[in-house]
Amino acid sequence: MNKKIFMILLSFKIFLFAAAQENDEDFPLKAQRLLSEFYAKTVPLKIHVFFNQPQYVPGDTVFYSVSLLAASSYTPIKGRQIVNVILSERNGNVKVKHNVLIHDGHGSNQFILPLDLESGTYVVTAYSEWMRNHDQSLFHHSTLTVGGDFLSYPKRDSTKFYVEGGKLISGTRNKIIAKGPPSVVVIRTNNNTEITSCQIGPDGMGVFYMTPEYGTSYKAQATNGQFSQLADVEPEGVSMIVTPGDGKRPCNISLERSRNFGSPISLLLTSGDRVVFAAKVSLKEKPTALVSISSDKLPEGLILATLFDDQGNELSARMFIEKKRSVIAANVVLDKQQYTTREKVRLKVQLRDDFGKPVKGKFAITVVGATSLPTRLREVSDRSEIEDGIPFGGLDANYINTLDDFSFNNYLITKCWKRFNWKKILNSEFGTSFSAQKFIHLSGKADIRIPPDSVKVSFFLQRNVIIFQSYLDSLGQFNFPVAIDFENEDRASYCVEQRGQKLPYVELTNFMIPPINFNLGEENDTRERNVYAHFTTTKRSIDRAYFFGRRNGVTPTSIAKPHALIEDEVFDADWVIQLNDYLLLPTMEETLREIVPKVQHRKIRNKSEVRVFIDDLDKTGDGPPFYFIDGVMTDNTEYFLSLKPEQVSVIKVICTSTKLRTFGAFGRNGVILVETKIPDNSKNVPVYSNSFLVNGINKQIPFRAVDESDLQHPRLPLIKHCLYWNPMVETDENGFAEVSFYTADNTGIFNIKACGVSETGEVIKLQQQFSVAFKKNN
Repeated sequence: MNKKIFMILLSFKIFLFAAAQENDEDFPLKAQRLLSEFYAKTVPLKIHVFFNQPQYVPGDTVFYSVSLLAASSYTPIKGRQIVNVILSERNGNVKVKHNVLIHDGHGSNQFILPLDLESGTYVVTAYSEWMRNHDQSLFHHSTLTVGGDFLSYPKRDSTKFYVEGGKLISGTRNKIIAKGPPSVVVIRTNNNTEITSCQIGPDGMGVFYMTPEYGTSYKAQATNGQFSQLADVEPEGVSMIVTPGDGKRPCNISLERSRNFGSPISLLLTSGDRVVFAAKVSLKEKPTALVSISSDKLPEGLILATLFDDQGNELSARMFIEKKRSVIAANVVLDKQQYTTREKVRLKVQLRDDFGKPVKGKFAITVVGATSLPTRLREVSDRSEIEDGIPFGGLDANYINTLDDFSFNNYLITKCWKRFNWKKILNSEFGTSFSAQKFIHLSGKADIRIPPDSVKVSFFLQRNVIIFQSYLDSLGQFNFPVAIDFENEDRASYCVEQRGQKLPYVELTNFMIPPINFNLGEENDTRERNVYAHFTTTKRSIDRAYFFGRRNGVTPTSIAKPHALIEDEVFDADWVIQLNDYLLLPTMEETLREIVPKVQHRKIRNKSEVRVFIDDLDKTGDGPPFYFIDGVMTDNTEYFLSLKPEQVSVIKVICTSTKLRTFGAFGRNGVILVETKIPDNSKNVPVYSNSFLVNGINKQIPFRAVDESDLQHPRLPLIKHCLYWNPMVETDENGFAEVSFYTADNTGIFNIKACGVSETGEVIKLQQQFSVAFKKNN
């Protein structure tokens, strides 16, 4: 007995010792350990989207490349994944939704802007299912400008205020960024005592410092008379002001505590998945402290500075850039700087790192006319969100392109860190709910009033003739991959069964797109003429005028049979009836009775019914067949019987069980294929009620550049704004790549721009210009 008590006490002491050891673990080491675990388990990703043009108009095709990268290293994600790309209006209303196939971190695609699309600013959102494990602000969000006759710019009619570190601390010196339209802003107490003022410059930002007092409210008044309320003052805490270094001077972090704050604090600087600097700071004797860090000890790219109290609670946080990420500036060699119209341009690219070693990487490249762009879009930019490693989506990409390093660091004060939450990391509260998707997934929920035990859902993709099945889980939900790739939009019909019996009136809710939340605000229309819109209008007028000349030698393509793929899958229908070979009868009921074999028409309770005789089973189907009428799947017997025989070209019957297995549960009672003579009749066929639209992998179409066949028609005008687009240029082992293209008939300055990443995560950037002069044809 005493021995048992001794062992229990010994075990308890060991437990207390282990707990004490864990509690005594050095805070920076614990933070590094848990941060590494977080990145290893959740693998944060970053997506970058690169477009072939800076502006578009309705009717344009938007070509783009997608890079799927590890957020910590920028290395491309290996293997196959699906990325969702969404074009939406400013209010979040989705206009286009595509699934883009990514191989080894790279992919590309396109979408066409409808001709009736309103001009304005749209948002392109890109994310993978895995990225839904993290904050939605980490999705890629970028603006897409669709121009009209006149340009519009974001309206900046309100002023907002952002405190460095995130909190306005009583009795300490706080740095505050005012963001809004250019104006003078006066800061007052609520009883109108003036405290300070600041000037918001052309970059839309102003800076001021103030020492607030707890219990006092503060407001700001701009020169336009508008009032804004500042954040509430916190009674206790530590303010933080970061002054990044410049290579010669160190990075300085000024800390100041409130009057009664006496807790020891820890300062952590993190970059990606690493703690790059840690310090314990005591503010007990003095209320202020200055932490200086040599620039050469800090990494390139974005750094997060976070203050913690002695309990590990986050006090304040601030992002800043000490040094830009290293960019591989490509060595670009043109065979000359000025070309003539319809001349071949040869471009050689060489990538080398800082040590002169060849770099192997992939990048997208575009060549766009600068002369046909608005003035503000003609210059090549010096900054991009992929270079700076910004962890948020990129809605401000056009804005930050205009900022110098000082203004950019002030801009970062206006942003919150969303890559991870320190509180959850320090408590080991992180995991994943969404999986990386290598194939298109169908997921949703069945609205059934019985336990979902053994409930099977069969799906049939109509256009691609693919059948697959899944069982509901305990919550009545389904989620499974479609292992066979299918392209573009298709309609998925479904049938729900339990133990072989069809369940009627079951509705499926298809889980499609997570809600996209952002607020772009309003836009100001200007009277500044949109040069690109005018260029495109002129080009389209010229193309229409010479349309018939361009059609010479083109053979019209025949329209494919609507059920060709179905017939290929079943090795042709069992019976084919060409109605033109028969004396036509007045109604479809009589036609079935007298002409079409294996199909019966009968009246059941004064309702017309159709049944198919299954040959090899020697039995008639238990219910109505499924119909494919002009490519549309339907179970609407009434519509089928309403067709007049003179409107029908051919009826085909599939009535053997071996062929009907192709259709799964949908083919048990036979299948009838109908081709009519009615133009565009597919729009009139009632769609099968138990169905919904699904998006497959969006089919990639090639960019149409000027080629040698165009040069054979010198009298046909050749006008192109984007001369060349290649979403996947890859350098060889020596770091070399070559591209070539032809100029068109429009002259002026052209911008060459490329963006990508190397295999080891360095950003590849290429910017160059050349000019084109007119050459008269002989």
